[in-house]
Amino acid sequence: MRETLQATLPAARSAYYRVFDGMDVWDQLRVQANAERLDALIAEHASS
Repeated sequence: MRETLQATLPAARSAYYRVFDGMDVWDQLRVQANAERLDALIAEHASS
């Protein structure tokens, strides 16, 4: 499993950085903050 995960990391990292390509830092922060809030909401509902 570790080998599979490590094999996919370069493509995943590239995709992550492409999402933010061309955005200014404030837009990047906004996108990241929204993603973290969404993750917290999902975790909250999953635990109920």
